[in-house]
Amino acid sequence: MSKQQLNFAPARFRSSPKSSSRNYNCTDERRLAAIEAMIDYRPFEQKYHFVTKAWDKVYEAVNRAWSDLKPLASTTIRAFIKRVREESRAK
Repeated sequence: MSKQQLNFAPARFRSSPKSSSRNYNCTDERRLAAIEAMIDYRPFEQKYHFVTKAWDKVYEAVNRAWSDLKPLASTTIRAFIKRVREESRAK
């Protein structure tokens, strides 16, 4: 095989969370659970030592909302919550 026949171009991946092909398995139930968990546990208002515990409770509540789907990672849930907050501020 010659070099012309092989394509060694690096793979290109989309990393944009706003891409329509990636919805992070965020069902309506998970969206509602995320909003309710943020209201209930308020991780942004916790004292220093309790922030991690509050976020863990938020993650558990979101993943418990629809247990048949693959559990979401903490970074995915935080990105989703950030996007929801930005959308609500824009309105």
